[in-house]
Amino acid sequence: MKHDAAGQVQADTVNGRTTTYAHNGRRRRTFRRSPSGAESHLAFNASGMASYTAGEHTCTFEHDAMSRESARTLDNQMRLGRGWEPVGRTAQQTTASDGASLLERSFTYQADGSPTAVDDSGLRRRRVSLNAAGHSTAVNATDKTEQYAYNTAGPRRHRCRRPRRLSPPLPTVLGYGQRDDGWDDNTSADLT
Repeated sequence: MKHDAAGQVQADTVNGRTTTYAHNGRRRRTFRRSPSGAESHLAFNASGMASYTAGEHTCTFEHDAMSRESARTLDNQMRLGRGWEPVGRTAQQTTASDGASLLERSFTYQADGSPTAVDDSGLRRRRVSLNAAGHSTAVNATDKTEQYAYNTAGPRRHRCRRPRRLSPPLPTVLGYGQRDDGWDDNTSADLT
């Protein structure tokens, strides 16, 4: 390995093949060339990484006033956006291509930070039921439900997924091998 005066790696050779690096004044890596000649360039601003270029593709990054990543855009076409709650949880996500929205998603939380719902423009609303310990016991969507059971130590021991039926309601007590006109994957083993 070859280091600069600040102790940062400038070159790393393994089996005769060398990877080279460059860093900026803040000790952040700004360049990498692999043994095959592939290069990547990183640029930074006061909030963090501003862009990453590898080959002919560039990903740019936007940050909010708290320096949290708020968006990344690939080749000025595909954009992934993220909004934050004041306490630092993800509030919403968006995906767009060439300016057209592909997906919008928002999140709802309890006061302790546990997620209780996800609203999705593609999959609609999913509600999460929690037990007193904060474990998710069910996820209910428009067309299906997934239920979970836990052993006394806390780890999940069983998962049951079924398409949602309007009538009669899904059973509230789950057991192995239950069958109805829906389906039960029964693939999770007892972890006790």
